[in-house]
Amino acid sequence: NGGLVVTNSEFVGNDCELDDCLGGGIYSNSLVQITGTTLISGNLALGDGGGVYTFAALELTGTTLRGNSAGNNGGGAWANGNITAVASQVISNVTVVRGGGLYAVGAVSLQASAVLSNSAAFDGGGIAAQSDLLFTDSTLSGNASATLGGGAWINGAVSLMGGQVNQNQSQGSAGGIAGESNGSVQGTTFALNNAVGSGGALSFNGTAVITSAVFLDNQAGSHGGGLAADSAVISGTTFTGNQAGDTGGGVSVALALDLTNSEFAENQAGFSGGGARGAAVTVHDTIFTENSCQGSPCVGGALASSSSLLVRRSSFAGNNSTGIAGAIYIVGPADIAQTRFIQNEASISGGATYHDILGMASYENVLFDSNEAAISGAGIYLNNNAVTTLNHVDLVTRLARTGEAIWINNGTLNMLNSIVAYHHIGIQNKDVASVMDSVFYGNDIHSVGITLGPSNHWLNPRFVAPGAGDYRISPGSVVIDNAQLTAVTVDIDGKPRPFGEAADIGAIESPYIQDQLSVQVSMAPAGSLLPGQPVTYTIIFGNSGEVP
Repeated sequence: NGGLVVTNSEFVGNDCELDDCLGGGIYSNSLVQITGTTLISGNLALGDGGGVYTFAALELTGTTLRGNSAGNNGGGAWANGNITAVASQVISNVTVVRGGGLYAVGAVSLQASAVLSNSAAFDGGGIAAQSDLLFTDSTLSGNASATLGGGAWINGAVSLMGGQVNQNQSQGSAGGIAGESNGSVQGTTFALNNAVGSGGALSFNGTAVITSAVFLDNQAGSHGGGLAADSAVISGTTFTGNQAGDTGGGVSVALALDLTNSEFAENQAGFSGGGARGAAVTVHDTIFTENSCQGSPCVGGALASSSSLLVRRSSFAGNNSTGIAGAIYIVGPADIAQTRFIQNEASISGGATYHDILGMASYENVLFDSNEAAISGAGIYLNNNAVTTLNHVDLVTRLARTGEAIWINNGTLNMLNSIVAYHHIGIQNKDVASVMDSVFYGNDIHSVGITLGPSNHWLNPRFVAPGAGDYRISPGSVVIDNAQLTAVTVDIDGKPRPFGEAADIGAIESPYIQDQLSVQVSMAPAGSLLPGQPVTYTIIFGNSGEVP
């Protein structure tokens, strides 16, 4: 019953075949420490702990557990306390219940270790722990489970730092790791994990905090191709090529989703949120590129929000939906600023954004460039039964003259200081709309269902190269210094406005042209001066122009 220390030993091919027999290779009632180049391989226990069983803690250093099997929990090892593994390998172990590789009644800590190709007929193909998981610079790969957590099932909190979680599979949820509580991830790569249910790589019944991670080509049959959680805070992370059969190709959360400085590319969902889906969604400095929602019906090629939405300094380009909302599907209040929507597409309505059911919305310093909808609302589709305000917004195409920039089906539009150019129809109004101090140019029809008032302009905004997507303003444009004064103090790129006598109409503020600087010098009194007579020189610097 004292502690057991094993060093540089081998335990190979031992069997414990009595019913519920414990510990095929090693059995102990107290702390077990296994060090050196110890090999524990090919052992069998019909109960717990195919390779090792201890009724206390287990510490592995430089140890290999390979090809062991258990009739209950812990194919490689079972511990009634914590399991710590340093520079160790847990490979190709099998269990009938939980923890194909390792099972701990306490917590599991891995450091520079590998858990590979283990399997469980219930939860936790590689690891099962009734408490927490601490994973540092380790590898969890090729494991499989029949229910939860192909790589690991953790009944407590999960903390991952570095390392990789790759090619794990679950016939239930969480191809990589299933956490029954909160989880934190920093710098870990998740690739090619697969779950029949939710969470292709990760699933947490709590809050996930993800920093500087990579999610690549993971799949879930239901929600969250990369990550499924109650809520998530994600920063500096990339989601690429992940797929979900239902919601959130990259990420799906039930409650709050906070995205900062991250990137979603080529993810796909079958019902909503090709890139990500959440309820209360906040997005800062994040890029969504070529994500898609491919089901029928489908909503939100890039992002779907079911409660509220705030977006700042972000970009949505080349996303598509086979239903509505090529980029963003929104239910509830929305606040979008300093953001670009470029060449997004919907097979029905709302090429870029679709506001549904309820919720006031605000767009400020936003560019809509060449978005398309097969039926209605190439840029914005309003069906929210509330007020939507556009201030300093550009709704333009690259001279295509297609679609409607804005389609108002149910709701009220208040638009000012904006530019609508090169669409088939500028505004299609079936409810209430007010437009002031805006520019309409190059549309086949500027508006339907609304009379544009005299404060608006119909002159060429003089974009630098609209056919090439360059919507900066050339000198002499009607938009320069013509905006109505509002509380907006920057443009889409964060440049100060006004930059001149007044702000410019549209999303982009034009700075001064350097080659139109002028200098005037005068002297008083003029002419010849007497010796010792005071003289005053006046120098006036001027700038009469603007720069694209």
